[in-house]
Amino acid sequence: MSPRPLTVAETRHLASLGLFVNEPEPVLICRPCGYALKPFGERVGRHLAEKHNVSKSERRGLNALVASIGLGDPNDVPLRPDGVLQHDALAVVHGYACLHCNFRTTSSDLVSRHLLKIHKWKDSRKSDGWQRNRVHSNVPLQSWSQNGMRGYWIVRTNTPMLAQPTYVDIRDPPTDASTTQRRALLAAAHNSERTLLGACPSSTITTATDSTADLALTTNWMRRTGWAEMFNGARRDLLVWMSQIPSPTASASYHFPLGSEDEATIAKSSSEDEKRLQYLLGAVDDLFDTCEDTIRHTDNSMRCWLRSQDPHRPYKAPFELVGRRATSQAYRRTVKMLLCFCVRLWRLPLGVRLSHCRKSLTVTQSRAIDTLWSDNVWADVDMDTSGRPVMEEDSDEEDETATDNESDSDDEPGEDLDKLLSLQQNTNNTNFEDRPTADQDNFGPVLGNNPPENAVQDLILQLLYFLFTEEYEGGRSGSTLLVYFCGVLGISPDGTVFQRPKNYTKHLSALIYCARLIIMEVLLPWKSHPYAGYPARPRRGQLDRLNEVRREKMCLGSQAPLGELISLRAYGRALSMSDGPSFRVNWSDDGKILRWDEHRLSMAQFRSLADDVLQRSDSAVDDLMYGWNPGCDLSKVRDRMANTSQGYSFVSEPANNLHEAYLNLSQQVSLANLDGLLSANGWVQHKVRRYLESSDTLLKLLLLLVYLTGGQAARGTELMSVEHQNVSSTSRGIYVYSGTMVIVTRHHKSRHATNNEFQVARFLPAAVGRLLYLYLVYIRPFSRMLCRVCLGADNTDSSVLFRPLLRPTDHWGTEKLSKELSRRATHLFGFTLSVRTYRQISIAITEKHIKQIRRPFNRLQDKGPDAPIESALAWQSGHRPLQRATTYGLDGAYPDSLQPALLQVYKWASGEWHDFLQLKSSTLEPPHSHPRQHNPSSQWSMIQRKTNPAQARGTR
Repeated sequence: MSPRPLTVAETRHLASLGLFVNEPEPVLICRPCGYALKPFGERVGRHLAEKHNVSKSERRGLNALVASIGLGDPNDVPLRPDGVLQHDALAVVHGYACLHCNFRTTSSDLVSRHLLKIHKWKDSRKSDGWQRNRVHSNVPLQSWSQNGMRGYWIVRTNTPMLAQPTYVDIRDPPTDASTTQRRALLAAAHNSERTLLGACPSSTITTATDSTADLALTTNWMRRTGWAEMFNGARRDLLVWMSQIPSPTASASYHFPLGSEDEATIAKSSSEDEKRLQYLLGAVDDLFDTCEDTIRHTDNSMRCWLRSQDPHRPYKAPFELVGRRATSQAYRRTVKMLLCFCVRLWRLPLGVRLSHCRKSLTVTQSRAIDTLWSDNVWADVDMDTSGRPVMEEDSDEEDETATDNESDSDDEPGEDLDKLLSLQQNTNNTNFEDRPTADQDNFGPVLGNNPPENAVQDLILQLLYFLFTEEYEGGRSGSTLLVYFCGVLGISPDGTVFQRPKNYTKHLSALIYCARLIIMEVLLPWKSHPYAGYPARPRRGQLDRLNEVRREKMCLGSQAPLGELISLRAYGRALSMSDGPSFRVNWSDDGKILRWDEHRLSMAQFRSLADDVLQRSDSAVDDLMYGWNPGCDLSKVRDRMANTSQGYSFVSEPANNLHEAYLNLSQQVSLANLDGLLSANGWVQHKVRRYLESSDTLLKLLLLLVYLTGGQAARGTELMSVEHQNVSSTSRGIYVYSGTMVIVTRHHKSRHATNNEFQVARFLPAAVGRLLYLYLVYIRPFSRMLCRVCLGADNTDSSVLFRPLLRPTDHWGTEKLSKELSRRATHLFGFTLSVRTYRQISIAITEKHIKQIRRPFNRLQDKGPDAPIESALAWQSGHRPLQRATTYGLDGAYPDSLQPALLQVYKWASGEWHDFLQLKSSTLEPPHSHPRQHNPSSQWSMIQRKTNPAQARGTR
């Protein structure tokens, strides 16, 4: 049965009501609803009235019209085949299609029932695969009926159907009752996760166990340290908190939440404890000042034994104090953290200590800390002072007299020292207690009710000596407080991860250094410590006393903390070589832009830094010279580099006639009509001070300028040690060589360890050399004259170049250079640039753009195909090139270590850097690139084979 044709008026009438007569399937489709209607009786009219609110007048005659067309029942109309284009009048729904048959549905429950009933597949834990692997999901479907009761077919939409299974978008799932419940459960789970993520990450990470028995999952570093087992189940963030140094401004109690608001579950350090800790830390500095003074009064031979790790032999070099103040402060800070950690751990309630720190204290450890904390000396200490203890009675002179007398005492240690050593040798008691009373221990002072001024220092010394020499409990190094604290130092500040050896071994070096100071202060102090019972060093038998403790407590493999620290540091240093550099850069494809971290720097910007500092320095010099330009021809300046007499420099060289040149500048500046420093009534003080301040400002610019333009960036400590004239013990670092200003640095950070000088010459560009020449010849001497005449300064002048004239005793550190560099970088680039970062960047640029520096060069090597033919000249004299260059035929006009050949190499290297910065300098060809047309390779190889038969056999 086919429907009759409709007239145009009938088609328009049905379309106005949202109805469509389909062909070739004879069904009537409601476009708004997207499915076919049954054409029997009054169903069509009732549907429009109930679903779409169509008025009765609009529906008049509709049912008769539908009946006259001859439409069929949608349930009897066959389905369309899969893959046809979608019907524009039918709704498109997304559902599921079975991979094994023609079953289609929009219900996930019906899919599960179909797979179980027809294909015998059950969704369970032991099922073979997932349900989504047996059906297509998110498939576009259409049907004649409203709910697809008679089935669906797959249609093609504007987006092609994927061949692989697709998945329903979880952002717009079906809104049935089941889905609503699932969404509510999922929302609750998400809220719980967001709460967890919003909390401190370490609260969840650090409580989980990190130990594993799988060797493949344990790095060599973690296997060696044993930290995973040591801190298994411990709150690592709490351990880090306990090692923090209290703030000097903190007055309230210091607390750490353990995850609950209950006061019983919060670790606290009271305000009284924090004040006492602050006082202790101030006394630590005084104690280490005393220890360093003891080292200064100790002979080299004894310090070689102190540094040795071998039980029977001294070390080849003596133990030395660190040269930099910043290093000393960093080492002392580590000891202060140790004291804070031990006291706070001891003050924790026993339950918190065991449950959150996983650490017990032995009776000996508790007594040692209690001796410091509960001593009667605290009754006489004024806690409001932040530095040295303030006693009721001042007895400086009496203590000095007692110290001098006790320097002649017997060779045997004091009574309390014997008690301390005997107590440490009897730590086999495995009983643990929270806080033993003071009358149970053998620690403490040997004096009565008259504590000396340095009593607190003596108590700290006694505790530190115990920590550094504590014997292992049960043969385990982790049983000692010091080794356990070293593990805490290996935890990151947030407590989440452990440090790699590259960032960790510095802490071990600090503790090893401080341990040697403390042990030396206890065994052989320069001045006695009467409150602790440590007498001053005896006249004889000092080595025996030192070795008695050193062999058992300070050597590699000893059953004391120092043995473990020395071993772990050596292992960490070897392992750190495989970690790679901590600073990495990336280059753009054209090599013109360098990137690191979140910063980027073009080569044009990099060059602009030196150019900007050069312009500012030139302007500052012009201002201080008051526009006067006396001229500068360095090619005519004579400088006897081998002259090491005190006070000599090219300025004082008689042939140059420059020693009084600054008086001409004095005349120009003092008698100037505008801004003259001298008036009819005398010197204008505010102008003089402004001139001196401008001179110091220029010195900062020159420091930065030399750093940027002298070649490869030097360390800050190297530039800060440059002297402009000879002194009694050292040679100057500024020379004029071959018409160029040269900066020579001899300081090196490993000089104390290697006992070797490492001399580096940095040739300055012509413009920079001119500014430094004007400063040394005119501005600096005139500024010194103003200090003497106007400010009453003495006649002494610091030989160090980069030191302020107004405060010659102040020592500029690397932070001064870094501050000036950051200021200029922020102005030009918009971000700060430290000295360390600039050194890394300059080296990266050198490796990328200055190719020739990569080429090997060794002028003293006479083996190999690239050896210079000049080696034959050394052979004729019966020497190897190295022996000849260092012993014979030295030019007396130059220092032995800076002969012309080496200076030419440095000049070429500096010139390559000047060319990259586009600064004018007299560059040289690379010293290894001389022509060899007179040295045929065949003849040279023949000569080498004759002089080195073994090498000839290897090449054959």
